[in-house]
Amino acid sequence: MKIKFNPAAQNTLRHYGVNADRVNQSLRNLSSGKTVVDGTDGGASLFVSTNMQNKVTGLKQAQTNTETSMSLLQTAEAAMAEGVDILNQMKQLAVHSANEATNDTLLLEADQMEFEELLSALEQKTERTTFAGKKLLNGSMGISGSVVGNKLRFVEAQIDTPGSPAEGFGIDITQPATRAIMQGPEPLSVEHVAEGFRFVIREGARVVELDSNKGDLSDELQKIRKSHVDDPQRFPAEQVNKEIRQIIIYQLNDRFEKQDLPLDAMLSPQGHIKIRHKEFGDHTAFSATSSLPGVLTKKVGEAQNSIPGKDVAGSIGGDPASGHGQLLKARPGTSAQGAVVEYSGETELRETPIFDEEGNQTGMKWEEIPIDELIGAENEGYLHIAQQTQAFQIGASSKDFLELDLKDMRPRNLATGVENSSDFRSLADIDLTLPGGARDAIDLIDSAYEDINTSRMDLGAFQKNSLEKTLSSVKSENENLSRSISTIADTDAAAEVASIAKNKILLQTSQSMLAQANQKPKHVLTLIEDS
Repeated sequence: MKIKFNPAAQNTLRHYGVNADRVNQSLRNLSSGKTVVDGTDGGASLFVSTNMQNKVTGLKQAQTNTETSMSLLQTAEAAMAEGVDILNQMKQLAVHSANEATNDTLLLEADQMEFEELLSALEQKTERTTFAGKKLLNGSMGISGSVVGNKLRFVEAQIDTPGSPAEGFGIDITQPATRAIMQGPEPLSVEHVAEGFRFVIREGARVVELDSNKGDLSDELQKIRKSHVDDPQRFPAEQVNKEIRQIIIYQLNDRFEKQDLPLDAMLSPQGHIKIRHKEFGDHTAFSATSSLPGVLTKKVGEAQNSIPGKDVAGSIGGDPASGHGQLLKARPGTSAQGAVVEYSGETELRETPIFDEEGNQTGMKWEEIPIDELIGAENEGYLHIAQQTQAFQIGASSKDFLELDLKDMRPRNLATGVENSSDFRSLADIDLTLPGGARDAIDLIDSAYEDINTSRMDLGAFQKNSLEKTLSSVKSENENLSRSISTIADTDAAAEVASIAKNKILLQTSQSMLAQANQKPKHVLTLIEDS
């Protein structure tokens, strides 16, 4: 027995401290609801749980962002639906105005006034469609472009197309687009009518046949030929040949239209039959068979393929671009990637004089204008692009975003690039009072329908396939992460209650034993006093 040192009390005190710490730890875990509060609770667990919690916070906001984005798209789509209703009323007016047989000037002017009111309503609808103060359909949340240059038109740009520099992207055309063509080396004449002839033109799976010995065509041609034979002075060969050629061209075009062949028949300046594809580029072709040598094909009864067309070629922003028909598209990775322009210039014929060896003019001939003269400038024009697409943040990472181009739905940007005899450049230019204007208006309104409905389709697909699926994924990921955080860091209340009960008993026992241990030195003193 010792007085100076009391190992039993020290040992008991140590156990008392351990039990007190365990009770305090359990109290903290129960009161905070967490088993991992600081680095002393486990560095790895703290690192993993805090990272997960950080991501959960981002996912919760991403969920809110996605739901808000869906509301924005629904607002835009509803406005587009109202725009379609306005187009329906425009279509009704255009069809009414196209009935020229029953309309007078006053009716057409009244239709035009109502049409202009609808244009104004559509303009106001696009300007007033907003979400959180942002205009949605006036082009301020999308890509807009314009082209400065003759025979050039801006078609589209992509979400990843960069904005242009101040001077724009230079457009250099090196080859205008051409169409597949076929021209006979010899002109059709009245002599060919006597023996009769047959043409067969094939484009894809569609076939057109013209037989001069059948039906009303045969009667008409034979009547013209008989007039010439009976009275060549009154009906000279030149006049009769011209009339026959015009009839054949009309008949070919009529058959092309009825059989839905994208071909045009025409006469060259020398009177040769020429057939040309309506579409530009090297992806189109047709063939023809003729019973006359040289009139349409070189050989009798042998199918001859058309001369292939060419795609437009050139560069945008100094980088080579890809051509398809008349469309020139900047390639991926270039300065104007994704931008598309249309170049409508094409080779033309001009009449030039013919000179003999002594320099005297002996006649005139038709020849194609050289390409160098048609596209001789260093740049045919400049493309200006304003990139204003907006990002939708749909995840917790900086890379979790989507971009959407909300098209400009104002009338001046609808139905652009539609060929029409009235030279209407867009929906805003329509004039129902012009001759043929109502019929051209129908085509432009149909194109505007397509523009708006395509945008509605894009919005719907973006909402369903991107936002809604993202929202579902974000909710699922948030749930899984929260469950994982709970597993790592949350307090198991039942276990902690059991632990605190046990540690309290141990703590009380330690207190009691500490008191007993402290009594031992007193026993030594008692012995000393007794001695």
